[in-house]
Amino acid sequence: MSIITGYLLRDVIKNGAIIILVALVALLLERSLRIMELVGPSDRLITYSLQMLASLMPHYFGIALPTALFGGVLLTFNRLKREGELSVLQSAGVGLHQMSVSMIGLAGVVAVLAIILFGFLQPYARYQYRNFLHQIEESSLLAAFKVSTFIHSSDATFFVEDASQGVNNLGKIFIYQEDDKGNELITTVANGALSRSEDERELFLTARQGQKVNIQKQDSVIAALTFRDIRQRLATFEKTDFRQRGNGVKEFTLPELWALRGGSSALISPAALSAELHGRVAQILSILLLPLIAIPLALGGGRGGQVYGIVIGMLGLIVFEQMLLFGEALSASGYMSPWLGIWGCVLGFAVLSVTLFLRAAFHVSGDPWSLLDNFVSRIGALVMRKRTLQGQVS
Repeated sequence: MSIITGYLLRDVIKNGAIIILVALVALLLERSLRIMELVGPSDRLITYSLQMLASLMPHYFGIALPTALFGGVLLTFNRLKREGELSVLQSAGVGLHQMSVSMIGLAGVVAVLAIILFGFLQPYARYQYRNFLHQIEESSLLAAFKVSTFIHSSDATFFVEDASQGVNNLGKIFIYQEDDKGNELITTVANGALSRSEDERELFLTARQGQKVNIQKQDSVIAALTFRDIRQRLATFEKTDFRQRGNGVKEFTLPELWALRGGSSALISPAALSAELHGRVAQILSILLLPLIAIPLALGGGRGGQVYGIVIGMLGLIVFEQMLLFGEALSASGYMSPWLGIWGCVLGFAVLSVTLFLRAAFHVSGDPWSLLDNFVSRIGALVMRKRTLQGQVS
């Protein structure tokens, strides 16, 4: 039995690893494009992008791990049936209930990893991601600069024609400044660059081939100056520290949510805290049910090579996750108790999983989707009969 267990686990882990790899690559590629647009052509583009992507890894692993477990079991047992290995194992006296023991054990390992991810890593990573966003807004020279848009700071109004090549080559720049006495200073630059001071609180313009027009309203004097090279302070920035962790319910760890149960934080209601706690625990415990529903779904539609189980399984997993999120949202709003909105979904999922597994493991037919097969076959027969009658009439 240990050889069979190792064989099954290796195949499930291999399929799960492929699913995790594909999911992470797809999710990270999509997010990296959005991060690059957010950071812009900054001189710290690579650093900021890698840091923000690293802070998103716990969140994406939390999505990929349960999906990989479900998909790995589904694909493995579907292959065993298609290639006839399942029949050989059952003929040798190894039943589905015995094969499922190792799958549930693997699900237990994934559940432990989910506790670490959902309970500890994700809250800190979410807070760190928002901290990086704050740092970008504070330190990125081009965070506020958009092409062909007037940008107003405390000291000046800017218009940058082209910011696509980074802070060292901004192309044409228009700057309007006004002092307390109403005097105006208009600067136009053919080619300019931006830089910060060492403490990153002052913004400087290094310009080449420009012109300044100074308008003194009290004396009615207009002075024009043409320059080739100039370095001028444009604005002063006040750097602010990022807020403390705990502004959102997603930023609390499981022990912190448990400690706050029945009470509330300064910004979050007791219902939202309770719903978040119940929702995370429900997500972790539902992982243990995934092999029980994946195995019977993988065995569906054997006749004719149909793969109803795989398609319905993936769709069903998505539906269950959305129902769980919907129940959590209702519970957080106070419209429904988490015992009904969240654990009601888990109970229904558990009943369905156990029922399908027992039917597949101990029912004579061994096919939980035989009714669906019969239904599809009858529909196909009716369609073919109708086409035959139409052909005879014509």
